[in-house]
Amino acid sequence: MSALQQGLSVSAMSAQAPDKTDPLRHLDFTGSCRELSRPRREARRLRCVPGTWDRYLGSNPPEQLNPFIRWVFAQAGLHAAGYRSAVLQRRLSSCLRALRASGVEEARAILERDPSRLNVAINALLVGVTEFFRDPVVFDDLRRIISSLARGGRLRIWSAACAQGQELYSLALMLAELNLLSGSDLLGTDCRADAIAWACRGEYARLEIRSIRPVLREKWFIPVKERPERVRVATDLRRYTRWQVDDLLRGVQPGPWDLICWRNHAIYLAPETTRAVWRRLVRELRPGGLLLTGRAEGPDRALPLTRVAGCIYRKR
Repeated sequence: MSALQQGLSVSAMSAQAPDKTDPLRHLDFTGSCRELSRPRREARRLRCVPGTWDRYLGSNPPEQLNPFIRWVFAQAGLHAAGYRSAVLQRRLSSCLRALRASGVEEARAILERDPSRLNVAINALLVGVTEFFRDPVVFDDLRRIISSLARGGRLRIWSAACAQGQELYSLALMLAELNLLSGSDLLGTDCRADAIAWACRGEYARLEIRSIRPVLREKWFIPVKERPERVRVATDLRRYTRWQVDDLLRGVQPGPWDLICWRNHAIYLAPETTRAVWRRLVRELRPGGLLLTGRAEGPDRALPLTRVAGCIYRKR
């Protein structure tokens, strides 16, 4: 184990990572949503036009990637080749700013001196967007369809690359409204240990839950006494969720799943990596199960899927 990985372990444990996970396995692509405003605007404009994001983001050969980025990924146990190198190159300046370094040499020295800051570097390089009930139309479509999946009131749902857990909690809230939560199994996985620790705590800023209907906010969110600007997901909702540190690029959670959510991650991966992940996810869906994607993403047409709504596919 490298010194940097040891530092990563200390950082993850200080974030109260779940005891049953290995905080050194992998990190993830998620981070501050404010830093991704341009791709968000592009996602709205381009929607799900096949191949459009490939042309927009581009894909450079791995050997053209900055050596510092490759080094950071190696220290974190990630493979930079799985991501679009053009995306990572654009994030380098943000990484340097996050580390308060004037250049890559100083940034590497900082990380070697203080391995606990490896999370800072990874989060700056791999940015994602997450929020409660993101894309409300998608959740409206899912609300109409998901009841047909229930078998005896029990659903198995997996949110892959779940970030800090907002998506999975949104799904739990929706199931509670539909009286489908009891007995259901909701799993969230993410490569970043501190993101999973955050999701386990279920603590968020009040501003983050403003998109949730007042009746749900009042029922399922409890004020944090010591931090009045924050709220925590009620225990009665959290107990239906479980969380695990896992790297989607190395493997998938065994099914069969009734619903798999993989949204707004594929656009940052190399095309061959994306195709492989789609195949693995569909393989773990039960027949009739649903795959939920991002607006600017879509699985290969050769897969046994039928589109039933804008971003929802059913396995044949």
